Amino acid sequence: MENLVRMAVENKRAIVFMALLLSLTGAYLLMQIPQGVFPEAEFPRIQVLVDFGLAPLSQMEAEIVKPVEEAVMLVPGVEAVRSATNRGSSEIDVFFGWHEDMFKAYQLLQAQVSGIQHVLPDGVVLNIRRINTSTFPIASYSLYSDTRNLMELWDLANFTIRPQLAEIPGIFNIEIVGGDQREYRVALDPEKLAANQLDYRSVADALAETNTVDFVGRLNESHQLYLNVADNRYRNIAEIGETVITDRFPTSVLLRDIAEILPAAQETFIKTRSNFHDAVLVNVLVQPGVNSVDVMRQVETRMTELRQNFPNGVELRKWYDLSDFIKNSIFGVYSSILEGAALTILILL
Repeated sequence: MENLVRMAVENKRAIVFMALLLSLTGAYLLMQIPQGVFPEAEFPRIQVLVDFGLAPLSQMEAEIVKPVEEAVMLVPGVEAVRSATNRGSSEIDVFFGWHEDMFKAYQLLQAQVSGIQHVLPDGVVLNIRRINTSTFPIASYSLYSDTRNLMELWDLANFTIRPQLAEIPGIFNIEIVGGDQREYRVALDPEKLAANQLDYRSVADALAETNTVDFVGRLNESHQLYLNVADNRYRNIAEIGETVITDRFPTSVLLRDIAEILPAAQETFIKTRSNFHDAVLVNVLVQPGVNSVDVMRQVETRMTELRQNFPNGVELRKWYDLSDFIKNSIFGVYSSILEGAALTILILL
């Protein structure tokens, strides 16, 4: 031990130089490595999320969950399949071995599920996602107002904020939670339906067949080819009311003759609040392996620019940001490196 101390004292300049060199090298490498809350991890699990409105549990299990489970079991590398089913929704977890290539497994599972899409009932929505560190948001903003309703806030978040943030390099996804989505509600009059010998299904079919964009043919003229498209999509309540439900001689039955059409909000079971206001949340998810602190710095810059063009009375507040935790952790490492180098120099000098 004495020899070690004597050697350190005799070569203190070299040791001080090495301490400074290693400290600077460590600080440089610390700036170059990816900065994130979680280490890079790919979990051997893929989720299949099913949404089918308010379908009963018996229909969900027999017509949707069972075919999907049978399909995903055929994917190579699957070790277990578990599901939790509720009325109108189901969460199917597919587990693989830790040695499996999850990117390849994800593609194979997508192919299997796509292959059975035609046997599932119309209207079933399937969402397949991998479970990794990008599944969880790194930051979240709340959008609220005293003068704007939740429909306007949802439109602002989905059509203005989301596209602007999505183009930032390193962004994995922008999730919009809460708010109201616009729709039109058709309130049918049962007596008028019966008087015209109609039922709910005939009205739904007429609306689905009318509100379409159809390719109607090609036209060659003056050495040019024109592609003709018939755009029959509804643009306002009046056009919806003019929908022909049945064409009987001598008159046709229009939707406005048997129903009242009202602007409404899509039914939702999620309610979010911020600062004592009903709000819309904007969650920011980043890609694996990126510098989360740098990405959030760009997000903040973009949000500052967007705030300047918001309607009067709209407030945007950041209530959750894990990049602050990352920056504090990095500052702690820097402090430890500098303190260690300083103590080494003081002891040797």
